Amino acid sequence: MNRSQFLAVMTAMLMSVAAVVPTQAAVVQAEGVWYELDEQRHTATVTCNDALRREGQPTYSEAVAITIPATINLPAANSPKPAAYKVTAVGDYAFYGAQVTAVHLPEGVTDIGIVAFADCQNLETVSIPNTVTRIGEMAFARCGRLQSARIPDKVKTIEPQLFYECAGMSEVTIGKSVTRIGDGAFAGCGALQTVTLPDGVTQIGLQAFKGCTALKHIGLGKKLQRMDEGIFLNCTALEEVTLPQSVQMMAEEMFRGCSSLRQVVMPANIQRVPIMTFADCVHLKQVTLGKKVTQIGDSAFVRCIRLEAFVIPKPVATIGAGAFKQCKAIRNMEIAETVTSIGDEAFAECKSLTAILFLTKTPPALGKDVFRNTAGKGNYQYINVPCGAGGRYKSAWQPNKGAVRELCE
Repeated sequence: MNRSQFLAVMTAMLMSVAAVVPTQAAVVQAEGVWYELDEQRHTATVTCNDALRREGQPTYSEAVAITIPATINLPAANSPKPAAYKVTAVGDYAFYGAQVTAVHLPEGVTDIGIVAFADCQNLETVSIPNTVTRIGEMAFARCGRLQSARIPDKVKTIEPQLFYECAGMSEVTIGKSVTRIGDGAFAGCGALQTVTLPDGVTQIGLQAFKGCTALKHIGLGKKLQRMDEGIFLNCTALEEVTLPQSVQMMAEEMFRGCSSLRQVVMPANIQRVPIMTFADCVHLKQVTLGKKVTQIGDSAFVRCIRLEAFVIPKPVATIGAGAFKQCKAIRNMEIAETVTSIGDEAFAECKSLTAILFLTKTPPALGKDVFRNTAGKGNYQYINVPCGAGGRYKSAWQPNKGAVRELCE
């Protein structure tokens, strides 16, 4: 290759690189709204005044309603005709902290960025067009006056903390294409009363509905498989939940503090009741365990003070520490022959518990103070065991041997 050929090749390479190097986008203001322009695609993204944002000031400081046009027309450099730019997105932080009361987005917008409307304390209504396919994390977080929201059918994921602490939002409609609810998506939505998830939802994230204190009904989709920790933590108005049979596992603290919850039916495939799943469900009276449950976790039912009777079925093998502690209304307990281990204080302070039936002839291993302060004053706690097993129980459970009695026909 001679010198002229080499220079020609290098020139071509430099020109190709230059063609893909992005140019700095122009930011303009039109009718009070800031836009970032894409000159190649002739599209516009609603944005903020970056200088004001760096100073911690909102771009839109007036309490007004804003309508974003589908197209903005701007003067063209070399043409008497204006240049048209199609509005396709709302950028990250675009309206962060703004004082706007309402925002109307046009058809054609496909993307709403992260934190786009967060901390808009005066925002009451926002129209999200059907063309939107993505709404970023915390896009509407802490919009305390937002009354309702609609997730379009093309959106597949409700991102984490999307409506976090939207305390005034009483209604939400979720599009049919959503498959995942992100962590904390609706946490702190204290006015939200009813939610129906589409059948395509397979996962609900960490503390997704935590602190939704007005939530009375939740409709779970038929394909739901995974439910993460604390999903309904402190949902104090929730009364009844039916978990679909598709659910494969439950997580810790899932219903903790649901003080109005009265009944739960578990799916057949659940193998474990995790730590503090139903802790402080003070109105819970009935729980039906699935046929595959092998473990009841620590403090799983602690302080369920209205739980009156409980059957621990096969194939449960382990009852965790404090699992039924302070369940003051339980009078009778039946424990399957598969149980081999009972943790510390599992039944401590169950003051109404007067009879426990063990179906196994082999005494389960006991932790410390398993039966401490059970059976109230004037009652006597009986540990009923199979005929011929009394000696083994008394030998293994020395501190409780006086309560052991054999049941022989």
